[in-house]
Amino acid sequence: MVYRATTEMFSVENLGVFKMDEESKLLTFTQEKLDSIISERVFRERDKHTETINSLTAERDSLKGELESTKLNTLKADLLSKAGISQEWAPKIAGKSQAEMESEIASFKQLIENSKPAPEPIGSDTNPANTKPVIITRESIKRMSPSQINENWEAVQKALKSGI
Repeated sequence: MVYRATTEMFSVENLGVFKMDEESKLLTFTQEKLDSIISERVFRERDKHTETINSLTAERDSLKGELESTKLNTLKADLLSKAGISQEWAPKIAGKSQAEMESEIASFKQLIENSKPAPEPIGSDTNPANTKPVIITRESIKRMSPSQINENWEAVQKALKSGI
């Protein structure tokens, strides 16, 4: 098949082998030459837009990842609040689907319910009372305040009667 075009339609410098009718200023191309011209133009246009396409594709992928992460975090928060578990457990959930997350939350809830309470403290909140008898010397009596002497009056009298 042979195609005809006027010289105004093409830049004559880069066309290569073609036939030109000088009287009518018509160019004649073979199918192969026309395919070559079209493919060169397509490649030039594609190259112009490749960088833009690549950057937009990367941005789209990044936004998809952020959206997916946000959806997962929202789902985690909803499932934890429905289960009555603190949001502090959210980073511990590694599931990527709702079923996986529900399974993990159920196991967390069971662990929390089965955990033993802290053992009862031994003694009281303060130090236990000293059950050893107080040994009183003449020097310790001299250092005592009147209120301390009154508190330990029986021990003080006993010590003084023993002849310290």
